[in-house]
Amino acid sequence: MCREYYIRKSFKFNASHSIKINGSFENTHGHTFLASITYKGNKKQDGIIVDFNELDRFIQREILSSLDRCDLNRTLENPTTENIADFIWSRAENFNRALDLIEVMVCESENSCVYIQKRGK
Repeated sequence: MCREYYIRKSFKFNASHSIKINGSFENTHGHTFLASITYKGNKKQDGIIVDFNELDRFIQREILSSLDRCDLNRTLENPTTENIADFIWSRAENFNRALDLIEVMVCESENSCVYIQKRGK
């Protein structure tokens, strides 16, 4: 039986933003965002796809250092949830070349989320 292995790491960050809708910026407000990154990879001989601690350090250094406890308007031109997901995707692509980035999810509330998924070939 052939199996595919996926690894997902979820993380939270607090940030404020003001997004432009129909040409006007809304009032600045904050969220506790929930995000996750999903990779596809091969299980190595030691039985793991990747060390979760290594992934944690990468997320902290390459993603959260730019987003957590920040005014997202200083990082992104129009920090919509979609644009935040694009930002995370662009950083997450550089984690480990042996892994295939499959999905990024960002939720600004428990019922408002954006997913980006890699399309099949």
